Amino acid sequence: MRRPASANHATSGLAALEFAFIVPFFALLIAFMVDAGGGIFARAQVQNAAQIGARYAQVNGWNSTAIAAAVTTATDLANVSALPAPQLLCGCPTGTSITFLSVSCVTGIPTGTVCAGTNPAEAPGLYAVIGAQRSYSAPLAYAGWPSVVVLQATATTRLN
Repeated sequence: MRRPASANHATSGLAALEFAFIVPFFALLIAFMVDAGGGIFARAQVQNAAQIGARYAQVNGWNSTAIAAAVTTATDLANVSALPAPQLLCGCPTGTSITFLSVSCVTGIPTGTVCAGTNPAEAPGLYAVIGAQRSYSAPLAYAGWPSVVVLQATATTRLN
């Protein structure tokens, strides 16, 4: 049985109209996913650069300039910098964190420096705190979303 011509005429452009509404939505969704993926990748690379700087300090000892160079050359991304600058700090381990002391450790841990705990494993130590950062510019501008985000990471390692 054939449909009347008037019913066929009413739905003839519906598929094209649906396509015209759905394609821009999916194109924006894909563009946002690619942009977010680039930001996540850049964040992982910045964290990796900080960790490589900490590993360099563990293996080669304290050398602020060499550690900063290890951070900046750790990734193929441009403009990764060792900021804040690598620091050598004295600290006391307290469970899963470190309490940094307000004494200078450039020449070693000052004699008589003790940690609050009585456990011998909680002796003060030298720690290298390595920072890395990079500005990430989104290729597309989104309403309510910053166009430039500063990605930062920090890694801390005990040197003694």
